[in-house]
Amino acid sequence: MDEKNIESGISYIGIEVPPYVVTADVIAERENVPKEKIEKGLLIKEFRFPGEADTIVTLAANNLLRFAENIVKNELLYKKYKESRIGAIYFATESSPEQSRPVAMAVLELVEPILYERMNNAPEGSREKEVYRMLLEDFRYSDSLEVKFACTADAKIISLANQAVGPYSKGVVVIGSDVAIYDSSKAKNAEPTQGAASSLVYITKDPLIATIDKRTIHYNLPAYDFFKPDEHTPRVPSGYGSEVDYVVTIGSAMEKFEKEFGLPLDYYIVSHVPFPKEAIYLASFLYTHYLRKNGGIEELEKEIGEKEPLEDAKNAIELIRKVAAEYRNDSKNGDLIRYIAEDERIKRLWQFHKKVRETEGFKKFVKDLGIEYAIEIPSIVGNSYNNSIVVATASLLLNALELKSIVWASYGSGSGTTVTVLQPKKLSKEELQSLIDISSLKRRT
Repeated sequence: MDEKNIESGISYIGIEVPPYVVTADVIAERENVPKEKIEKGLLIKEFRFPGEADTIVTLAANNLLRFAENIVKNELLYKKYKESRIGAIYFATESSPEQSRPVAMAVLELVEPILYERMNNAPEGSREKEVYRMLLEDFRYSDSLEVKFACTADAKIISLANQAVGPYSKGVVVIGSDVAIYDSSKAKNAEPTQGAASSLVYITKDPLIATIDKRTIHYNLPAYDFFKPDEHTPRVPSGYGSEVDYVVTIGSAMEKFEKEFGLPLDYYIVSHVPFPKEAIYLASFLYTHYLRKNGGIEELEKEIGEKEPLEDAKNAIELIRKVAAEYRNDSKNGDLIRYIAEDERIKRLWQFHKKVRETEGFKKFVKDLGIEYAIEIPSIVGNSYNNSIVVATASLLLNALELKSIVWASYGSGSGTTVTVLQPKKLSKEELQSLIDISSLKRRT
């Protein structure tokens, strides 16, 4: 059997959030900013905050328990699990509480005793007893590791697990978990985004929800834009990550993917959304790229009343790279990201794109990309760090009105990007809802 022809991807998604809801007006008061800054500037309505007993370990453990319960009660998932028993449990975070063993081990410490009790109390011959026995066996014989990369660890390990699936592979459970609660006085340049969530993705052969293309493009822009010396204390040196890192890394990776493999003719896009407005910022650069490629850029420039300020560069990404190259040639400069963002050419570029985002053509483009669907759940969860791309994917799949390919563009401060393509499977709305568990969102305090 040719491994290259084996379809693999996502068969289940679980989203676990703490029950505690903090509204935009409360955050605005705490951060001493206008409420509109949160609701319109970031497009966040509510944040999920951890309680005293909520950690990345407990959130992940609850997510894994819910996955086990869904295997028992969901016929589609039950059959898939029996075909693709679990061979690995990978954990993704940027907030690891310890520097030795993977958090997955701590998660299993909490989950295993509960499953043992449930298995022993289940009737003989029942599906519940069978599933919990198989899961406990799988946990004992599973590989386990942890990946750390701000905001993009989850996407990277999902992509890696997907690429590794071959004819004899077992299923892989990828759990992401992060608490994004920090003291803004120690991260003065950061946007006032807080939140907490865990995501669980079950990777299998012949997936139920969506295949993931095994072809992937990565792009790195090593930059000191985000630093976290411990679990809860981020430092944000420049504050320009949203304007520079995000656009240039995702833009460069998508440009490379398009050149090497080709992008779908019509697609949705899901990107990292520490705050939903981030996806809108990215879309304006995709929009001008799309128009330039299809001969419509002159009409846009005429509508705005000025040309996109690219000088002799072919596009915005090339201009940013040019400015970055100038930085590299001057050893007296300090912060790369601040250097780029404060360049007059780049300032003019951002101002042009601010005008782009006000046009009706751009607003239609955003709808066509499915961004409104993808940011619906993130807007009531807040910043979930590396889980955000999975939360946005679940949001898009549950809310989109039609089936299209999905360009997956994960970003992480520091900074790096992973881009690949998902192809959703044809499922009924009821089947899809049964395989994407967002029931924890119903718990509200």
